[in-house]
Amino acid sequence: MSERNESQIMRIGIIALAVMLLVMVALLSMALRGAGLIYAADLSIAADIAAGRLVAVVPKVTRRTPGFFLYFPKRMQSQTKLRAFIDTAVRLRETRSQA
Repeated sequence: MSERNESQIMRIGIIALAVMLLVMVALLSMALRGAGLIYAADLSIAADIAAGRLVAVVPKVTRRTPGFFLYFPKRMQSQTKLRAFIDTAVRLRETRSQA
């Protein structure tokens, strides 16, 4: 793959990530205003639940297991970028739990 193609793929990936983030922010904003339900990771809404701004709709099925759960194709297991992501996620979790 040429350097130009890699650069284009990287830009597309960054744009896709930005769009997903904006959608998540919009959905959270709507849920906070009472406009519907949101399906989100505990870490991203824990403060809102603790403050009473959001309510867990199905708390009995909410997992309370600490950690991250990653789902990815088996062929990605040996990729350096996945390992880097996992290592970063673990470091962030450890930093937050110590705070």
